[in-house]
Amino acid sequence: MGNGISFKNENDRWDFEAVSPTCEEGEFSQVMAEMIGSTEIIEYRIAEKFQAKVSAMFGLLNDTVWKTTAEYGGGATLNKDESLTGNIQIFVHPRGEDIAWERLFNHKYKSSDGKSLDFTPEQVDAHEYGHAYNAIKWKIRVENPSPALRLENIIRARQKSPQRRLFH
Repeated sequence: MGNGISFKNENDRWDFEAVSPTCEEGEFSQVMAEMIGSTEIIEYRIAEKFQAKVSAMFGLLNDTVWKTTAEYGGGATLNKDESLTGNIQIFVHPRGEDIAWERLFNHKYKSSDGKSLDFTPEQVDAHEYGHAYNAIKWKIRVENPSPALRLENIIRARQKSPQRRLFH
Protein backbone atom coordinates (compact mmCIF):
# COMPACT_ATOMS: atom_id res chain seq x y z
CA MET A 1 0.00 0.00 0.00
CA GLY A 2 1.08 3.59 0.02
CA ASN A 3 3.75 4.25 -2.58
CA GLY A 4 3.38 0.81 -4.20
CA ILE A 5 -0.27 1.31 -5.21
CA SER A 6 -2.00 4.57 -5.98
CA PHE A 7 -4.98 6.12 -7.74
CA LYS A 8 -4.47 8.01 -11.00
CA ASN A 9 -6.82 10.73 -9.83
CA GLU A 10 -9.49 11.54 -7.25
CA ASN A 11 -12.24 10.13 -9.51
CA ASP A 12 -10.57 6.71 -9.35
CA ARG A 13 -10.53 6.94 -5.57
CA TRP A 14 -14.22 7.94 -5.44
CA ASP A 15 -15.10 5.06 -7.76
CA PHE A 16 -13.21 2.67 -5.46
CA GLU A 17 -15.05 3.99 -2.41
CA ALA A 18 -18.43 3.73 -4.19
CA VAL A 19 -18.22 0.01 -5.01
CA SER A 20 -19.84 -0.93 -1.71
CA PRO A 21 -23.61 -1.41 -1.54
CA THR A 22 -23.97 -1.02 2.26
CA CYS A 23 -22.91 1.56 4.80
CA GLU A 24 -20.48 -0.86 6.47
CA GLU A 25 -19.02 -1.93 3.16
CA GLY A 26 -18.68 1.73 2.19
CA GLU A 27 -16.80 2.40 5.41
CA PHE A 28 -14.44 -0.50 4.68
CA SER A 29 -13.82 0.77 1.13
CA GLN A 30 -13.20 4.29 2.40
CA VAL A 31 -10.64 3.09 4.94
CA MET A 32 -8.86 0.96 2.33
CA ALA A 33 -8.90 3.89 -0.13
CA GLU A 34 -7.31 6.14 2.50
CA MET A 35 -4.55 3.60 3.07
CA ILE A 36 -3.96 3.05 -0.65
CA GLY A 37 -3.90 6.80 -1.30
CA SER A 38 -1.60 7.52 1.62
CA THR A 39 2.05 8.42 1.21
CA GLU A 40 2.78 6.02 4.09
CA ILE A 41 3.92 2.52 3.22
CA ILE A 42 2.30 -0.54 4.74
CA GLU A 43 4.20 -3.78 4.26
CA TYR A 44 2.25 -7.04 4.51
CA ARG A 45 3.97 -10.37 5.01
CA ILE A 46 2.93 -13.92 5.75
CA ALA A 47 5.35 -14.99 8.48
CA GLU A 48 5.66 -17.23 11.50
CA LYS A 49 8.38 -15.02 12.99
CA PHE A 50 9.73 -11.54 12.45
CA GLN A 51 12.27 -9.11 13.84
CA ALA A 52 11.42 -5.87 15.58
CA LYS A 53 13.39 -3.08 17.18
CA VAL A 54 13.48 -3.08 20.95
CA SER A 55 11.26 -0.40 22.41
CA ALA A 56 12.91 2.92 23.24
CA MET A 57 11.66 2.64 26.82
CA PHE A 58 14.26 -0.06 27.43
CA GLY A 59 17.07 2.20 26.21
CA LEU A 60 18.33 -0.38 23.71
CA LEU A 61 17.53 1.44 20.48
CA ASN A 62 19.92 -0.51 18.28
CA ASP A 63 18.86 -3.96 19.48
CA THR A 64 16.35 -6.17 17.73
CA VAL A 65 14.36 -9.14 18.95
CA TRP A 66 12.74 -12.08 17.23
CA LYS A 67 9.01 -12.41 17.81
CA THR A 68 6.40 -14.84 16.56
CA THR A 69 3.02 -14.08 15.07
CA ALA A 70 1.61 -16.85 17.28
CA GLU A 71 2.48 -14.94 20.44
CA TYR A 72 0.41 -12.04 19.06
CA GLY A 73 -2.61 -14.22 18.35
CA GLY A 74 -1.92 -14.92 14.69
CA GLY A 75 -1.03 -11.46 13.44
CA ALA A 76 1.03 -8.45 14.47
CA THR A 77 1.30 -4.88 13.22
CA LEU A 78 4.43 -2.87 13.95
CA ASN A 79 4.75 0.88 14.33
CA LYS A 80 7.32 2.57 12.10
CA ASP A 81 9.74 2.97 15.03
CA GLU A 82 9.56 -0.77 15.79
CA SER A 83 9.99 -1.82 12.16
CA LEU A 84 13.39 -2.64 10.70
CA THR A 85 12.38 -0.95 7.43
CA GLY A 86 10.92 2.21 8.98
CA ASN A 87 7.49 1.41 7.50
CA ILE A 88 4.35 0.12 9.14
CA GLN A 89 4.60 -3.66 8.92
CA ILE A 90 1.90 -6.33 9.15
CA PHE A 91 2.90 -9.93 9.80
CA VAL A 92 0.25 -12.67 9.63
CA HIS A 93 0.87 -16.31 10.43
CA PRO A 94 0.04 -18.76 7.59
CA ARG A 95 -2.54 -20.24 9.97
CA GLY A 96 -3.48 -16.93 11.58
CA GLU A 97 -7.17 -17.79 11.84
CA ASP A 98 -6.41 -21.05 13.70
CA ILE A 99 -4.05 -19.33 16.11
CA ALA A 100 -6.55 -16.53 16.77
CA TRP A 101 -9.21 -19.14 17.54
CA GLU A 102 -6.85 -21.04 19.86
CA ARG A 103 -5.84 -17.85 21.70
CA LEU A 104 -9.42 -16.63 22.14
CA PHE A 105 -11.16 -19.99 22.64
CA ASN A 106 -11.95 -19.41 26.31
CA HIS A 107 -12.75 -15.71 25.90
CA LYS A 108 -16.44 -16.11 25.10
CA TYR A 109 -17.23 -12.72 26.60
CA LYS A 110 -15.44 -11.19 23.60
CA SER A 111 -18.08 -12.51 21.21
CA SER A 112 -21.52 -10.96 20.64
CA ASP A 113 -23.16 -14.40 20.85
CA GLY A 114 -21.28 -15.63 23.94
CA LYS A 115 -19.61 -18.44 22.00
CA SER A 116 -15.98 -18.94 21.03
CA LEU A 117 -15.10 -16.62 18.19
CA ASP A 118 -14.53 -18.20 14.81
CA PHE A 119 -11.98 -16.57 12.50
CA THR A 120 -11.28 -16.51 8.78
CA PRO A 121 -8.06 -15.34 7.10
CA GLU A 122 -9.89 -12.25 5.81
CA GLN A 123 -10.99 -11.31 9.33
CA VAL A 124 -7.43 -11.61 10.64
CA ASP A 125 -6.13 -9.49 7.74
CA ALA A 126 -8.83 -6.84 8.20
CA HIS A 127 -8.03 -6.68 11.92
CA GLU A 128 -4.33 -6.04 11.25
CA TYR A 129 -5.10 -3.44 8.56
CA GLY A 130 -7.29 -1.72 11.15
CA HIS A 131 -4.25 -1.45 13.41
CA ALA A 132 -2.25 0.03 10.54
CA TYR A 133 -5.06 2.53 9.90
CA ASN A 134 -4.36 4.11 13.30
CA ALA A 135 -0.95 5.23 12.09
CA ILE A 136 -2.12 6.23 8.60
CA LYS A 137 -5.26 8.18 9.47
CA TRP A 138 -4.88 9.28 13.08
CA LYS A 139 -1.06 9.37 13.37
CA ILE A 140 -1.27 7.36 16.57
CA ARG A 141 0.37 4.09 17.52
CA VAL A 142 -1.02 0.95 15.95
CA GLU A 143 -1.98 -0.65 19.27
CA ASN A 144 -5.36 1.14 19.57
CA PRO A 145 -7.93 -1.64 18.99
CA SER A 146 -10.96 0.37 17.81
CA PRO A 147 -10.31 0.46 14.02
CA ALA A 148 -9.00 -3.12 14.15
CA LEU A 149 -12.20 -4.40 15.72
CA ARG A 150 -14.33 -2.29 13.38
CA LEU A 151 -12.72 -3.58 10.18
CA GLU A 152 -12.74 -7.16 11.48
CA ASN A 153 -16.46 -6.88 12.26
CA ILE A 154 -17.27 -5.41 8.85
CA ILE A 155 -15.68 -8.49 7.28
CA ARG A 156 -17.62 -10.69 9.73
CA ALA A 157 -20.84 -9.03 8.49
CA ARG A 158 -19.76 -9.45 4.85
CA GLN A 159 -19.16 -13.14 5.48
CA LYS A 160 -22.56 -13.48 7.15
CA SER A 161 -21.04 -14.45 10.48
CA PRO A 162 -23.50 -14.20 13.37
CA GLN A 163 -20.62 -13.09 15.62
CA ARG A 164 -19.17 -9.67 16.24
CA ARG A 165 -15.99 -9.29 18.24
CA LEU A 166 -16.59 -7.00 21.22
CA PHE A 167 -13.13 -6.63 22.76
CA HIS A 168 -9.50 -6.89 21.75
